[in-house]
Amino acid sequence: MLSAEHMPVLVGNQFCQPCPLHHRACNYICLDCQGLHQEALCLHCRVDHVSHRTLQVLGFALYRQPSAFLYGHP
Repeated sequence: MLSAEHMPVLVGNQFCQPCPLHHRACNYICLDCQGLHQEALCLHCRVDHVSHRTLQVLGFALYRQPSAFLYGHP
């Protein structure tokens, strides 16, 4: 479940940036790995977190407040 402790990681991340290793958009975040400096994952990096709960950011808009459209992966 998404909790308040995950919000700094979500808001502080730069989603949809290219992965330095795979050159794919980084639009996943692992909910089971802890740390405020956790970086977003691309589809290929997500393989290392296959047994973890991940969240996919489908879109990101910055208007008055940051908002994200999220999709959870078990």
